[in-house]
Amino acid sequence: MKLFKNQPSQGIQSKSGIINRRKAILGTIKYTFFGLIATRLVWLQLFQSRKYSILSDRNRFKEWKIAAERGLILDRYQNKLAENRQLYKIALIKGDVTDLDFTLKSLNNILHLDSEIIEKTKNDFTKLRQFQPYVINRNLTWGEFSKINSNLFILNGVQPFISMERHYDYPYELAHVLGYVGAPTEDDVANAVDDLYRTPGIKIGKLGIEKDENRELIGVPGFTRFEVNAAGRAVRTVEFVEGKPGNPLKLALDLDLQKLAYSKLASHAGAALVLDIKTGEILTAVSTPSFDTNLFAFGISQNQLNNILRNERKPMVNKFLSAQYPPGSVIKPVVALCALDNKIIDEDFTHVCSGKTELYGQEFYCWKKGGHGKVNLREAIKRSCDVFFYEVARLLGVDRIAETARKLGYGSLHLKDFDEEKKGLVPDTKWKKNTTGKPWLLGETLITGIGQGYFLATPMQICIVMAQFANGGYQINPTFYLDDKQKISKLDFDSDHIKIILDALNAATNEQGGTSFASRLSGNFKFGGKTGTSQVTTISVSDREESTMNNKAYQFRDHALFSGFGPVNDPKYAITVVIEHGGAGSVAAAPVASSLFDFLFKKRLTNA
Repeated sequence: MKLFKNQPSQGIQSKSGIINRRKAILGTIKYTFFGLIATRLVWLQLFQSRKYSILSDRNRFKEWKIAAERGLILDRYQNKLAENRQLYKIALIKGDVTDLDFTLKSLNNILHLDSEIIEKTKNDFTKLRQFQPYVINRNLTWGEFSKINSNLFILNGVQPFISMERHYDYPYELAHVLGYVGAPTEDDVANAVDDLYRTPGIKIGKLGIEKDENRELIGVPGFTRFEVNAAGRAVRTVEFVEGKPGNPLKLALDLDLQKLAYSKLASHAGAALVLDIKTGEILTAVSTPSFDTNLFAFGISQNQLNNILRNERKPMVNKFLSAQYPPGSVIKPVVALCALDNKIIDEDFTHVCSGKTELYGQEFYCWKKGGHGKVNLREAIKRSCDVFFYEVARLLGVDRIAETARKLGYGSLHLKDFDEEKKGLVPDTKWKKNTTGKPWLLGETLITGIGQGYFLATPMQICIVMAQFANGGYQINPTFYLDDKQKISKLDFDSDHIKIILDALNAATNEQGGTSFASRLSGNFKFGGKTGTSQVTTISVSDREESTMNNKAYQFRDHALFSGFGPVNDPKYAITVVIEHGGAGSVAAAPVASSLFDFLFKKRLTNA
């Protein structure tokens, strides 16, 4: 009986022990858990407080970057070429815009937005990060800006703001030199070394000097920091930091000369260049027809762009760097220098021009019907005798002509950062064999001697070559920038031979019978130079009559060229003018160059 009485006591003790053990385990877990939490709290408070304070601020505060003003671009006389103007714009804040279609419809009622802008906004807006602003590509009038501000209570997520945008005071005259700015493309943003291009409303250089000097001009963006509520909407502005404007840029350009050159060429397609023959500074660079660069800066429509692109005279092409023309007779001084330096001829060498020459049954004509008679080197350059230079080219061979042309700068790029520059083409026997697989023909040498055939040159190259004749045979590197230190070296040509050619170029303009005599200037300062008439199609015997040439369709007419230097007694400038399909260089191009020299002599040299 005693045994049975003890059994309940043992069971109770066993259950009590189990409960106690469980309590101990649970207590241990509980205190360990709370201990870990306490330890974590201590760790966060003592060692991670700064980190989470920053993260908290990032959630509580937002920043909106503001594009800085681009640096001014000035000419050599401090005239403004590119500046910035205050514009009124609006942005849509993703996350704040609750109904994009309603918002755009409401904006359209006030602004009358183009369908193109609306569609672009819809497409681009969906790609934005949350609370990122999207700037609508539209400049507002003050009236529109005021209406937007007075209707903000129904325009959720619409943010009006004042922006400084690029403005060109002479958009047509300087389009191909300065270029223009535009919004960064997706590729621009992806290839950028930092997030600068993500700044809302920022514009970057797309062409010309704006592109070449973009980093100097773009400046450092500012920002507005504002506090947001739990939904991420701005409730108050906390801080505003103004951006740092881009650095001003001073160019070697002469604005008054640039405007004059453009006015002379505005009705034509062509180019005009003026170089300082000692420093290489580009005083003028004009390409026509031109286009309004402000359209690109403010947001050009597709219709406006299509109208420019459809123009058969190619306004977007930078003709002083990209267009490539047969140089025509402006190559004759190069052929003459080559012949003198290679001792093929001397200045007393003569040849009879009867108006044509024959080679293996093929006839090669001089521009002057009936010919020039017996001429020496000076008279051949002065009167631009083709038959004389056919013979000199035959004696030289094309490879020696090509070598001299390349030494002077043909066939090379000269502006390192302008992607649109072309190299032209200096043909020789090796080039033709490699390109066509066919041997060079002697007849091709003859026409190369007068700048026809395969030979192609840019107006920049033509002007550089003339500048190097004018400075006595020193190599120059053209530059758009003032104080751009140039390394000047003597080219490997005989200085006496260069003087012979310069004397002949002086005669071509200032002596009776010279091809540019009609464009000569009176007074103390004179210029010299070489005309060129560059054929674009094969010319028949009947075409050689002046009346027949004038009746040709525009695209079949010759290009007109002139390249010269002045003053002849103390050269300072080289000028090249090319007028596409302008006819004779003496009639179309030389008078334009004469006007530019006249300005330089009267306004710059006299008043210096």
